[in-house]
Amino acid sequence: MMALRHCSQSLPSILLRLPAPQRCFSRGRNVRRLGILRGVAAAAASATISRKSRVGRCVRQCSAAATNRAAGVTTLWKLLRQELPRIKAQAPDFSPEVAEILMQALDGITAEDLGVREQDASGIRSRSGVAYSEIYQGSDMTLAIFLLRAGARIPLHDHPGMTVFGRLLFGQMRSRSFDFESSGDQAVLHADKTLGPLPVTYSLGPAQGNIHELEAISDCAFFDLLAPSYDFARGRPCNYYKVHSSGDSDERFKLRRFEPWNFDMDFQPYRGPSFE
Repeated sequence: MMALRHCSQSLPSILLRLPAPQRCFSRGRNVRRLGILRGVAAAAASATISRKSRVGRCVRQCSAAATNRAAGVTTLWKLLRQELPRIKAQAPDFSPEVAEILMQALDGITAEDLGVREQDASGIRSRSGVAYSEIYQGSDMTLAIFLLRAGARIPLHDHPGMTVFGRLLFGQMRSRSFDFESSGDQAVLHADKTLGPLPVTYSLGPAQGNIHELEAISDCAFFDLLAPSYDFARGRPCNYYKVHSSGDSDERFKLRRFEPWNFDMDFQPYRGPSFE
């Protein structure tokens, strides 16, 4: 500007002979500002695209991780749908082959796969301290999760004409099971054992260990596959029992039916992969 002010030549001719950066003396600032603004805008757009790309990548990675985490359950669901005709045909007397296939599939599932957390068990508010989460129920089978607060107990009950495949997902629980003798109310102790704290798969058949009670040593949860399902109309009600000493042996007992009127359960929503 100062050099231009002392020049006697007309402004247009001076501007024409000046180098391009000097020619833009009055609007050069605007041009440079415009360039800066364009640069900022481009950088912002680039940053936005970069953020979107990172978010999209994160979503894809999280989705893939969730899929991988639930791989055990999705594999089990696929197997059950595939084996459903054999399950219907064989239940409750499964062939060793089918039983082994189902047990191996259950070995692969975790609490995380099923969307179950330890606080779901510790936060149960029912008087019994027991909660139930239904995954699927049909005449052919039932898939469900049971949760027990520490100290809670599911009373002694049976599974008439049914087989149960289960998996302890977390925690520790005591399982005490009985078998009826040939007739009457006489029963013998089948097993008295503690499951956990490591996850473990188990089963009980229509004749062995079918009557059991479960007591939570710590907050715990287990997955159950019952085949076929309870059905009162078809002679498969859930019966509850009280244990009485027979007096002649430490392993022989009398089991008397009763109605546990004070036994209630919370119902919790299922948060894992859908079966259907």
